[in-house]
Amino acid sequence: MVVRPIDFKKDFLLFIAQNGISYAERGGMLLFPEYGLAVVLVFLKDFENGTEIREPLPQATVSGMDILYLYEDRWYHDSGIKERILARLGRFDSVFARKCRLISDREIKSDSVLIKRVREFLERYHSYGDAKCKYRYALEYGGKIVAAATFSFGRKISRDMADGAIVYDSYEWIRYASLPGCRIAGGMGRILKAFVSDLEEEGVPHIEIMSYSDNEWSCGAVYTTLGFERAGERSAVEYYVNRTDFERLSKRKLLKKEPSLEDSLNSGQIPPGYVRIRNMGSVKFLLHIG
Repeated sequence: MVVRPIDFKKDFLLFIAQNGISYAERGGMLLFPEYGLAVVLVFLKDFENGTEIREPLPQATVSGMDILYLYEDRWYHDSGIKERILARLGRFDSVFARKCRLISDREIKSDSVLIKRVREFLERYHSYGDAKCKYRYALEYGGKIVAAATFSFGRKISRDMADGAIVYDSYEWIRYASLPGCRIAGGMGRILKAFVSDLEEEGVPHIEIMSYSDNEWSCGAVYTTLGFERAGERSAVEYYVNRTDFERLSKRKLLKKEPSLEDSLNSGQIPPGYVRIRNMGSVKFLLHIG
């Protein structure tokens, strides 16, 4: 059983000090100017009355910095969270994607062991675990998976473009995760290129790829670098956090775990032993090819 520490902020700052990282504190934010990062600690107690709704800070608040909202449940429950934070603060091993072996969707589908490895990797290292998808890709280095991504089934959608309406096959980039403490330089780009190449081989003439950046973790600059354009926002999503082990569950996953809670959840009640929270929402990005 996880024992809840007395002071989340104190615990986080001790971790920072132990790693020899300097910071400044301003207006409830912890600033790391050397690394272009601002950290906002989000406490479970802020949600315990069931009415707290937080909004992401405007980027102008910390001009030139990315904003990381570190939720208390993430800190105490998520595997690899400390390594991910250290990576954002310059403590990481760097691996170039071009030196990795690309594991294609075709190869993964033909090998049940590979399918299991990729699923387990995403379940362990992505903030929201694995999810239903059609396409899976991975990068392997030294015989170990260091990054993995998944994409959805395609669906036809018409877009009004500069040259008139175009019907695209639209796919969602559902998941991307890399090994904590390891920066895979060019990893997202290499996987994206492989996915687009496979679709073109299938004869897809007009490709749309949609993805969302998690406002808890970043402002989505990597998507802009890859050629995506900002296309809207997705509202905050509610989750239930177990007060004992800090596991974060969606309503669907909580009901799967505890079916007896259906009536109370549907009536808006918060189950005993849980805190209802909201994440920070996300930003939608689109990429059009062809």
